[in-house]
Amino acid sequence: MSAAFPVRVRVSHRFEFPAERVFDAWLDPKTAGQWMFATPTGKMVRVEIDARVGGKFCFVDRRDGEDVAHVGEYLELERPRRIVFTLSVPKYSQELDRVTVEITARGTGCELALTHELAFAPVPVTNIEAGWRAILDDFAATIARTPLQARVTRRFAATAERVFDAWLDRGLLARWMFGPSVRDEEVVRLSLDPRVGGRFSFVVRRQGQEIEHVGRYLEIGRPRRLVFTWAVAPSADEENRVTVEIAPLASGCELTLVHEVPPAFAEYLTLTAAGWTAMLEALAKALG
Repeated sequence: MSAAFPVRVRVSHRFEFPAERVFDAWLDPKTAGQWMFATPTGKMVRVEIDARVGGKFCFVDRRDGEDVAHVGEYLELERPRRIVFTLSVPKYSQELDRVTVEITARGTGCELALTHELAFAPVPVTNIEAGWRAILDDFAATIARTPLQARVTRRFAATAERVFDAWLDRGLLARWMFGPSVRDEEVVRLSLDPRVGGRFSFVVRRQGQEIEHVGRYLEIGRPRRLVFTWAVAPSADEENRVTVEIAPLASGCELTLVHEVPPAFAEYLTLTAAGWTAMLEALAKALG
């Protein structure tokens, strides 16, 4: 406890998820907007997160027709162990509080300890503590249903346009996404309708068995962004979503791929990342 922050509130929560996953959920706007400062009767209307030291955040929850903003600045970000940020609710006070989140690995899960330091308490300390406990309970429920992410990044000597087009070119797909250049399989049939809402079907034969990969294009923004669903027929599960973002560089480009899978498939996350890594390596060779 310091002279600047004479009031301190401390709560903890045990999570059955790895520390990295819990840490990342604090900085992902899509996830954090579901639980951070959200109220049961309110509606989260804006979430902005600049996840870097010195970066700022803003959560705006609309309550009974009024917008309540929670704003702050990140002071420390040490993945996956520690997050420190300032916190203010301008509608009620201009005071800057300080919040420290410490995450400690415990077996296959982790324990989160949160310390909220205030210059003064505008409400009883027990109310602040109860508020954070409710937030962490909502956090646990949200993270349990949030898709997991397999993330792969690779640089290419080719231009962003060439790399982007390779995802929608049937001839090229047979050279890098499927076929003997990637794994022990034979390409049977590749068909695609490269437009938003269009579908694709990629059929290969492995060890005498035909396997069909199917999906639907959600976004096509040449040459920077491609988003599509991904499943193995006859499954209609569209919770698997793949986002490809391509950033042009002075020479070539950098591709970042994020494959989201349901929490129930956590054990396949490493294999998913390894599979895309192999395919992107084959893509680099196909493009010369």
